[in-house]
Amino acid sequence: MDDVKEPILIWITQCLSVLLLTFAFWGVVRLFFELKFAVNPLFSWDRFLTAVVVQISLTGAVGAVLYATIARPKWALAASILFSLGLTATFIYTALHPSSHPVFQVQPGTAEAVGAAVGNWVPAALAIFYAWRLFASHEAEKYLTRKGSMAS
Repeated sequence: MDDVKEPILIWITQCLSVLLLTFAFWGVVRLFFELKFAVNPLFSWDRFLTAVVVQISLTGAVGAVLYATIARPKWALAASILFSLGLTATFIYTALHPSSHPVFQVQPGTAEAVGAAVGNWVPAALAIFYAWRLFASHEAEKYLTRKGSMAS
């Protein structure tokens, strides 16, 4: 083994990718449970197959990020940075377009509006910080692009 320690940013990337990979895999399985609706004349095969291709592609992409952080191929740094940017874009989109039908309905007021804004923007700010640190981190770059990697 080499003397390069695994930075905390890599652990965070691995944990997030395992979590997202679990949800993405369940999304693929859920799509196949929808095949029972194929007998309905309104069932759209085009829409279903598009959803299957997109879900499998996302599952593969997140799996590639997990593989990249473990095996450290030449493209590991690029995959990790793209993953963090995609995650950041998702959180920013969610913060800019909050749900119009939240799970818990509360009476609108100033405190509730502030709480909702904080609840939307704190994860987005943390995602921005995570992406910036991963992009600017010399430790993560050194770990992911080290010479003598186990993978070629």
